[in-house]
Amino acid sequence: MKKEIVSVISISAFAVLMNVTLAGGQSMNIGHRAENTVVTAITAAKVGGSTGASINKQMDKQAAELKSKLRDAKIERLAEGILITIDSRLLFGSDSYGIVSKNILKDLASVLNKYQFTNAIIEGHTDNTGEEVYNQSLSEQRAYEIESFLVGKGIKDTRIKTRGYGELQPIASNETEEGKHLNRRIEIAIYANDDARHAAVKESNSAFTAQKDN
Repeated sequence: MKKEIVSVISISAFAVLMNVTLAGGQSMNIGHRAENTVVTAITAAKVGGSTGASINKQMDKQAAELKSKLRDAKIERLAEGILITIDSRLLFGSDSYGIVSKNILKDLASVLNKYQFTNAIIEGHTDNTGEEVYNQSLSEQRAYEIESFLVGKGIKDTRIKTRGYGELQPIASNETEEGKHLNRRIEIAIYANDDARHAAVKESNSAFTAQKDN
């Protein structure tokens, strides 16, 4: 299987900057909503209107099932998509991209197999411990290992893209251990694929025609 990595998407109009002041008064942008492809992928995929409403109904069902199965992960509904955040410690050993715990990924695979109308972008993130180039490579490898696992569980590789950001997109200060734990994470964007959009358009058109006939 050929590894596919998403190119960096520029900051969208939906991006929100979170400002954190570090020790010594130095200000730092925490980038969970800035230049983050999982978030921009979800917001950019928004259709809106009756078509978007149809997609949202399906996304609500999928999000509810993910929350039920992935209890140790954070599940958020954003626009017409879903953002999953997983603590890297739940999947990988320290300084390793070998998957040591597979239960979360098995449950994720079962949901993705059930909801064929969605695609996923997987992103790896680290804290700033060690060399930047090492952290970048580690984050890419971790994202790719998750993709490989999901494909092994029957998910088509055309439905998945991966990206590693290393230490470049912290969501908390790396000045504390708690902040570093938060920054070592996997983020997965779930969004409607083209098949889902086409189906939603047909459903919306059918509903509109039925309304006119009545």
